[in-house]
Amino acid sequence: TDDAVRTRADLNQFRILHFATHGLVTPPRAGCPARPALVTSFADTPTSHGLLQFGEIFDLRLNADLVILSACDTAGVAGAEATRETGLTGGGGTFDGLVRAFIGAGSRSVIASHWPAPEAYHATERLIAGMFDTGGERPIGEALRAAQVRLMDDADTSHPFYWAGFAIVGDGARPLIAAR
Repeated sequence: TDDAVRTRADLNQFRILHFATHGLVTPPRAGCPARPALVTSFADTPTSHGLLQFGEIFDLRLNADLVILSACDTAGVAGAEATRETGLTGGGGTFDGLVRAFIGAGSRSVIASHWPAPEAYHATERLIAGMFDTGGERPIGEALRAAQVRLMDDADTSHPFYWAGFAIVGDGARPLIAAR
């Protein structure tokens, strides 16, 4: 739930956080501000609204090597209003929206999508799981690339729609699973 994530005191203990959910980054109609959020379950509390919003993410205290956002369009931008609410200015391009919120919260890198996460052929699931199949000692960037190549090599998922939408923002040279 959104409350569970916001109130969890040990988030800074996790090296990898994976959010496999729906992302809301596109304004509902032209002229509306972009207010990026991840869809969560509702908690049975008055403060729960079923969304982990930009400002709430930014206020999390993380120490993560990697945040994976397996959701649609998570590399999208945030509107000026959502950005200003956190005390930030500027932004634009890839380093904005949910990516900016998670980097600001303390993640060293974020894997986010530039378009809808494909469900057909379990492509997104295979992509993310495939990163970990390649061995944890590999750099994050190499692990993502190896998983993308596996999808490219499959006739069903060879089109870039299935594998090219996900990109790393941040430190892609860090090992996928760092030694402790």
